[in-house]
Amino acid sequence: MKKRVDDSIITALRVMRHSGFELLSEATVFFEVLREQQAGRRPTVGDVVRLTGFPFSTTSRLCWNLHERGLFAYEADPKDRRHKILRAIEEKLAAAEKVA
Repeated sequence: MKKRVDDSIITALRVMRHSGFELLSEATVFFEVLREQQAGRRPTVGDVVRLTGFPFSTTSRLCWNLHERGLFAYEADPKDRRHKILRAIEEKLAAAEKVA
């Protein structure tokens, strides 16, 4: 599992470089969502708030910025329609890895 996470961190760094992350906080949010996703969890913005310690409004804005750049997708939470599940777009990771 550690090797898989390490490989994902390297891939994520490549994505950062080629996707033009503007802030370290964007990268932090991206890494947390990717890590949760790899662990089989489906993180929401609230989960990312708990993981990062960032304010909810900041986390929501960062997630939206990443979504607009095509790095995240929002999915409806079947258990609670008020929540949106974040999903890292794996195709973007693969494309960035080829470019890097």
